[in-house]
Amino acid sequence: MLALLLALAQDGRVAVGEERWSALRLTVSGRVQLHHDYRSSEINEAEAFFAGLPGSADATDAWSGRFSLRVEAEVKDRVLGVIELENRSYDEGVNRPSASDPETDDVDIKQGYIEVPDFFLDGLRMRIGVQDVAFRTRPHDESFFLDLGEVESFFGGFDAAGRRIANSVDRDVLEAAGMSLLWTPYPVLSVTGFAVVYDENGASVDDELVYGLLASARVAEGVAVWAMALMVSGGEPDLGRIWTFGAGANAYAGDGRWLELFAELYGQGGKLIDNVRKSAFAFNAGARALFGRAWLEAGASLRTGDKDAGDDSDEAFQSFENENRFLGLQSAEFGLDVDTNVLLVRAAAGAGPFDLDGHPLRLRLDVGRFEADEPVVADETDWGVEVDLAADLEWNESLAFQVKFAWLGASDLLERFTPGGDDHGLLFLATADLRF
Repeated sequence: MLALLLALAQDGRVAVGEERWSALRLTVSGRVQLHHDYRSSEINEAEAFFAGLPGSADATDAWSGRFSLRVEAEVKDRVLGVIELENRSYDEGVNRPSASDPETDDVDIKQGYIEVPDFFLDGLRMRIGVQDVAFRTRPHDESFFLDLGEVESFFGGFDAAGRRIANSVDRDVLEAAGMSLLWTPYPVLSVTGFAVVYDENGASVDDELVYGLLASARVAEGVAVWAMALMVSGGEPDLGRIWTFGAGANAYAGDGRWLELFAELYGQGGKLIDNVRKSAFAFNAGARALFGRAWLEAGASLRTGDKDAGDDSDEAFQSFENENRFLGLQSAEFGLDVDTNVLLVRAAAGAGPFDLDGHPLRLRLDVGRFEADEPVVADETDWGVEVDLAADLEWNESLAFQVKFAWLGASDLLERFTPGGDDHGLLFLATADLRF
C-alpha cells in the first residue's frame, strides 16, 4: 500500500475527487524500531519463576522490534479516518524475536478510528473505534497509571477466586475499542471522557470495560493540575468493579523554568469479587532541576501490595501503567515488569547535548532502590538496587540510536528466584529508531 501511494504521488496522479467524501489530505507515516537485547541467566530464571516454571536457564540475546504504518485520511467534510498497523514484539507473556517463525509474526490493528471535530459543540472532538487512551502527568514522561493500547489487562495476574497469583503480572498488549470525547471549551481547560472495551471475553459480564473522566487545566503560568475518575469492570471470569480516583499537578518555576515539580495520588475501592473489597492507593512524586546542559532528578513512587491473600480485603493497587525507565524491573518487554506491590526511591542525572561530529549525544544515569510493599516470597521484600546507564545519539530528525546497560544487584528476591542463589542480573539493549 505504501509503495502504491508513493508511486502515485511521484507520477502526479493523486488528485482530490469531486465527491464530498473524497479525501482532501492523505498522510502516511510510520516507524521502524529495531532492538538487540541481552539478558543474563538470572533475569530469565526470575521470569520463569513467575511463569510457574522454576529452574535453571541460560543467558539470551535476540533481535526484536516494532514496525508500524499509519494512514490518515481527511475528507472534505472535515472527518478524519485513521488506520495504523503494527506488529507486537511481545504478547501473551512471550517475546517475539524478529528472526522467528514467520507464522508468528502477526500484524495487528494498532488503531483504527473515525474522528469528528466540533461534534455538536465547538471544541468537542469525538473518536469511535480502536484507539489509544493514555495520560501522563508530565508530558515528557511515561504513564504511571493509564496507557490503554500498550499494556496488559487491569486484572492480569488474578485467578478466578480473585487472588493475585504473581507480583509481576501478565506481559501482554491489548487494544481499546469504543468511544472517547475530548472537549476543549477554553485553551487552558480540557475534559476527556471515554468508554472502551479492553479485553473482549464473550459474555458481557466477563468483558473488561473501562470508563473514565479526566479534567485538566492550566491554572497559572507553568502550573497544570488534573483530576480523574476511572471505573473498570468485568475480567474473565467476572472480577468485579474497581473505582480509581486520582489527582495531580505539574509545575515549573524559576528563570527559564529550571525547576520542575510533579506529583500524582490515587485511591482505589470497590469489589474485586463478590466477597473481596478493594482498598489500595498509589503515589508518584518528584522534582527535576536544570543546570545548563545537565539536569538532576529525584523521585519516589508506591503501589501498595495485598496484605493477606486469604482475607476479604485486597490492597494491591491495579493500573494500566507503562513505565519502562528501569530495564530490569520495570520493562514489560525486556525485564520483569514489576508493576504493583512496589516502593521505588530513585535518582537520575543527565547531560547533553554534546556535539559528536554534528550529531547530538545525550547521556543519562538512573539509580533506583526497589522494595516490595508486602512480602513477595515468605517474608522477603527486597528487590535490590538497579542502575541503568543510557547513551542517545540523534543522527537526524528521523533517526536515533540508543545503547543502554542495566545492572540489578543486592536483590534478596532475585536470590530466592534463581536456582544458583544469585542476587544480581545484567541486561543490555541497543536500539535504532526511525520515524517517517
